[in-house]
Amino acid sequence: MWLSLRKSEAPYRSILASRSHWTTGGLLVLDGLEQLNRFQWAVLWMTIRISRMGLLATSHRESWCLPTLTRTYSDSRTLVQLVQLVTAQQSELPKSLVRELTNPGSLSRLSAAKSGNVREVFMQLYDACEESLFQKSPS
Repeated sequence: MWLSLRKSEAPYRSILASRSHWTTGGLLVLDGLEQLNRFQWAVLWMTIRISRMGLLATSHRESWCLPTLTRTYSDSRTLVQLVQLVTAQQSELPKSLVRELTNPGSLSRLSAAKSGNVREVFMQLYDACEESLFQKSPS
């Protein structure tokens, strides 16, 4: 059973709604485990153990009680390519902002500041775009 959790879609309710499809000895694959709070995670853990199921989960932070199988990182060159790809699809972005966002040196420093976490880098870049595009005009 595969579930992709999103905060906007009440992630714990999605899990509860899927329980009728769980099978003993089956595997529950959760994308977005970090969406659950500790209480929800503890109840899920107990339910999975009682159901004798396996659990494989993705998370954007360390998970409580689960071993980490792998961590993903991106090098600076790949990060620059990803940002260039995304900004090329955004025709409303001013060229000066695109140059600023895709500057390899700036991206490398930002990536280092975010410990190579591409998701955090993109969140920071999104905030920078939003700030640049939606600055209030002086009254």
